[in-house]
Amino acid sequence: MAEANTTTSMATPTPSLVPDEHTIAPAPTIWDMLAKMDYFAIETKMILSALIIIYLGAHASLRRPPSAAPPTKLKRKAGKLVVDDEKEHFAQGFQASDAILFPFLAGGVLIGLYYLIKWLQDPNLLNKILRGYMALSGVLGMGIFFGDGLQSLLNLVFPDYWADRSGRVFEIDPVSRTQKLLKLPQGQDSEMEVDPKKGLPLPGFASELSVSAGFRKAVWTARHLLKEECVLSLVILNRVVKFEVTVTGLVGLLISCTIEGLYLQTNSTMLSNILGLAVCYSAFIWMSVTSFAIGTMVLVGLFFYDIVMVFYTPFMIAVATQVDAPIKLTYETAGRSSLLGLGDIVIPGIFICLALRFDLWRHYQRKVTRVEENLKTVSNQDSNINIGNATETSTDNELTTIKTAYRTVKTPFVDPRGQWGNQLWTTSLRSLISGQPALKAMSDVSFSKTYFHATLFGYLIGMLSTLVVLIVFKHGQPALLYLVPGVTGSAWLTGLVKGELKDMWKYTEDGSLDVEDVVVEVDGEGKVIEEKKSGEKDAEVKEIKDVKDKDDGEKKDGAKKGGGEKDEYELFRFSITVPKEDSLKED
Repeated sequence: MAEANTTTSMATPTPSLVPDEHTIAPAPTIWDMLAKMDYFAIETKMILSALIIIYLGAHASLRRPPSAAPPTKLKRKAGKLVVDDEKEHFAQGFQASDAILFPFLAGGVLIGLYYLIKWLQDPNLLNKILRGYMALSGVLGMGIFFGDGLQSLLNLVFPDYWADRSGRVFEIDPVSRTQKLLKLPQGQDSEMEVDPKKGLPLPGFASELSVSAGFRKAVWTARHLLKEECVLSLVILNRVVKFEVTVTGLVGLLISCTIEGLYLQTNSTMLSNILGLAVCYSAFIWMSVTSFAIGTMVLVGLFFYDIVMVFYTPFMIAVATQVDAPIKLTYETAGRSSLLGLGDIVIPGIFICLALRFDLWRHYQRKVTRVEENLKTVSNQDSNINIGNATETSTDNELTTIKTAYRTVKTPFVDPRGQWGNQLWTTSLRSLISGQPALKAMSDVSFSKTYFHATLFGYLIGMLSTLVVLIVFKHGQPALLYLVPGVTGSAWLTGLVKGELKDMWKYTEDGSLDVEDVVVEVDGEGKVIEEKKSGEKDAEVKEIKDVKDKDDGEKKDGAKKGGGEKDEYELFRFSITVPKEDSLKED
């Protein structure tokens, strides 16, 4: 939240009224801070909270980069394997105009809150409204936060792969309810052999536990129910809405609702911090700065906004200290407190998330290969013409031209999210020493995170600089004054040192880089001359979709004509459908 975009330290309890423009709550001296180590404990908690949520949110925001091919997913339907046409998730991207609008919009909201508090004289009513709004709007974000955490724990208990001490890798097959030994785990399509001793879908010695047949079946069923996606159907006024959820996601949503209710009843600072961190986590998943250029512009715009609002106006500190809502992180001890606005986490955080996705793009970009293709053209001509790398033959007034081109082939994407359980169970001392993962599929899960680590380190330096200046000048500091140069500067400096500024400028998440495997022409040095862009690909996809929609429409019309329309009008219906075990997904 931009309106609480500040880091400040207070030595006295927060006053009930908005402080005067020229009055600042007294801050402790440097000697007092050294004498009381709880101050440093507070600041350490604040910095660690910000770093951890950015780290988790950045990895949760990972998705297929434009340099990787979509994975081919199969699922069982009516006893047959069919392609799973699940849509990919794309975050909402910023535009260049947002860099201009954001500071003015944030300033308008902040000034409005300031004068509203002064007019009310008592911010309790405003705090109740803001707490209620943030609680309702944060239910889904907190549900995702806890759902992802439970899913990670579930993957630890029920991994898909695991390796024993001798380095043998096993795959847990939910369809046949067996564990299979991979004879060549480093190969593309390894042969598998069923191990009859391992009857449970658990890693290690637990897979060979001697249990009854009923208990074994119950464990396999529990794994199926917990790992598979359910279909949540909601009917309101005869309109049907369906979307896929997991059991862990539903449990996370229940936990979220419970915490929200407790927060509204108790106004607990700890629960407020949890809600604020969950809001940051969901923002990292749903938001994107699109490119490094746009991200830098957005951060620089808010950089000047933060300076003006903290140093030259009373708005920022007044609102930050008076509003009691989950738009900031608050850490308190008996005599002091420290505040960090969510904007100081979200704004630099979405740029750091972009850096991690750029690292993933670079990883798959290095795996792109070009396969030689011969393009054959037959035409009626009376004379032969020699053109570059084309070979021509002529028979009976027919000219056959064979032109050499190259097809760009991308590596299929392996989603690194939720794979830490497989990584943990397949990592052995041998693989750590050799640096080679025991399973080929895990080689794409781990990738170099140069830009991510650089920007995260820049964020840490910016936070430490903020606290040092806060101690020296005893005044609330605009954290973005130090965070923006630290984050953006570290990213561009890394690109300069590695000679990848051109790639940084080229990289974008607006979809223009997402091209399919295409045939390209290259010059004598192997550089691409021309390439089919995503616009042509989108046109083909749209045409296929239109045909599919037309066929679906015809089927529905035929069903209505054959069986007649229903007379019932459903007001409300809610259902959760769990897939049968004969319709298990297979990746």
